[in-house]
Amino acid sequence: MLLTFSQEIQAADTEKRTIYGMVAPYGEVGHTSAGPVVFERGSIAIPDATKIKLLLQHQQDKPVGRAISFSDSTEGVYGSFKLSSSTRGQDALVLAQENLVTGLSVGVDVTASKPMGDSC
Repeated sequence: MLLTFSQEIQAADTEKRTIYGMVAPYGEVGHTSAGPVVFERGSIAIPDATKIKLLLQHQQDKPVGRAISFSDSTEGVYGSFKLSSSTRGQDALVLAQENLVTGLSVGVDVTASKPMGDSC
């Protein structure tokens, strides 16, 4: 099952060509393409951030950058992304800087889950 989850971009730096923001909050209901989802702390594993591409509108054939790093906090997982110097990367960076694209929407490959409200 693949879920998508959208969060606000918190910073876009045109000089460094980076975008930063929370990619998944903990304990909040997110409305995804598969319905409501809640991530718990420790439920997200990212083995190698550098293998994760930043896509434009979830289009696999339109990468605009690559993940630099992810960090875990009590609020959720934050990600930092380096945008390509390609035309698509530059366009994505400008759109984020000008608040025309305001969100990060991540795709999550779910390996285990339980229904919401399940006390097990």
